[in-house]
Amino acid sequence: MDPFEFNKPAILNDFKTSLELPFPVYMGNREMFVAYNVTVRSTKLAVGSNGVITFREGYGLMSTQDWDQVLADLVQS
Repeated sequence: MDPFEFNKPAILNDFKTSLELPFPVYMGNREMFVAYNVTVRSTKLAVGSNGVITFREGYGLMSTQDWDQVLADLVQS
């Protein structure tokens, strides 16, 4: 399956709902991946309203506490 097929609003909304995520979920396009130097499929980014990356992580799970910190830092950026 082409990973860009996942970037359909209904599929992303179902994914967000199934995981009970309280934040927006977005799968970028190729141009965004190049601009933010995303080189692996499992890249997690937090991007401030100014377009600056405040968090970058590759493969692996993160705890709720870790995500709380990432999001708190993002709000303050």
